[in-house]
Amino acid sequence: MYGICIVDLHVRTKVSESLGVHISLDVALSETASVYASVVLNSPDGSKKIAEIFIEVRAGHAKLAFSLLPGVIDLWYPVGYGQQPIYTMEVQIIDQVHK
Repeated sequence: MYGICIVDLHVRTKVSESLGVHISLDVALSETASVYASVVLNSPDGSKKIAEIFIEVRAGHAKLAFSLLPGVIDLWYPVGYGQQPIYTMEVQIIDQVHK
């Protein structure tokens, strides 16, 4: 049984004119405890971690924003114009002793 779980997770992406990607994430927990979150962005086939970030979640909420340089990830194109790679983002809650 879990003591704390993620009740809301909102990930937003924005592609710049230079084709870099800005990613922002909001997470809300079931409890107002202060813990840590591990955020991992994986490649479409899951074989590679594109980014891994640890953030502190205070009072049950946290916000995170980071940018990726052009070419770090493949962009999504409409059907017939290119591929549609689907990246996965994993978020895990970790306590003070990283469990």
